[in-house]
Amino acid sequence: MKKAELIEEVAKKSGLSKSDVDVVIKATIETIMEGVAKGEKVAFIGFGSFELTTRAGRKAKIPG
Repeated sequence: MKKAELIEEVAKKSGLSKSDVDVVIKATIETIMEGVAKGEKVAFIGFGSFELTTRAGRKAKIPG
């Protein structure tokens, strides 16, 4: 599902305008990103969680 499709579906179910839903979705994503950037774990029970993780670098092979 693309963002535009999500906005349309939420607007239908909530009775809000698409522009209002767009503002809410943008604010939600921005807030999640800010929390993760601060090192916080953002969790929605029954949906999922977001947290910053670090991984060790990998060696790449250049074909040829």
